[in-house]
Amino acid sequence: MGTSAVDVEAPNARRAASVGARLRDARAAAARLFAAGWSAARDTLFPPLCPLCGEYDESWVAGLCQECDRQLSPRKRDLCRRCGAFVGENAGEREQCAHCAGRALPLSWTTALGMYDDDSLLRHAVLALKQPAGRALAVPLAMRLADLMRDLSRAGDFDLIVPAPAHPRIAALRGFNQAALLAQALGNALRAPVRRLLRKVKQAELQASLPATRRVEAVKGTVTPRFLARRAVAGRRVLLVDDVMTTGATIKECARVLLAAGAKATMAAILARTP
Repeated sequence: MGTSAVDVEAPNARRAASVGARLRDARAAAARLFAAGWSAARDTLFPPLCPLCGEYDESWVAGLCQECDRQLSPRKRDLCRRCGAFVGENAGEREQCAHCAGRALPLSWTTALGMYDDDSLLRHAVLALKQPAGRALAVPLAMRLADLMRDLSRAGDFDLIVPAPAHPRIAALRGFNQAALLAQALGNALRAPVRRLLRKVKQAELQASLPATRRVEAVKGTVTPRFLARRAVAGRRVLLVDDVMTTGATIKECARVLLAAGAKATMAAILARTP
């Protein structure tokens, strides 16, 4: 009895498939070896430098060198729960500063990574984040802010993240809004939605140059909701994100606008709080 063409072709097809699979495995292995070799050569010729201090470190902690990570360790117990201001070592007992105690405020709480001291690494990080070359800092800084919020059990206290708006002229000159970069990175770290729902329609006077009595008045009307913002925030808890809080008047104005648009509650997450 003769052998049919089908009987001959079947083993040939299986052998061809086996050879093809081995070739693919060999190519994949060669690619992995090349990638490992290139990575080692690249690190030797161009060693990875910390994006914040520019120093080389063999060990990294969430995108920064160990020394920068140590200096950016958050302060958990000496900041006011409502506004993030420094209140001393007994903040865990009082939770609020004298300014916030007993007052109706638009923010339920404020989480700050630390203080905006003149010689602090955090101040350097905030200033660097405003520059195009420092945009990569948004992710490692947001990761540390997210870790702090988890430690304080605040990571699940909101439904939506909204960055503080930048005036269009400032954003155009800089090329980006650093608060929006930070908000997006924080949203990724906490797996929370991020929406740009506010517009800054007027640049207020510098808050540091104004007395406390005029700061709130100076920012009124500078922030408005974007189209469909009311639908987006209605009945939801909104986390406002910014890089630094000076007097708090601007971010509180953002909170008032969101509450007027129907938000259930507002809170804030910032990198640095001025003393």
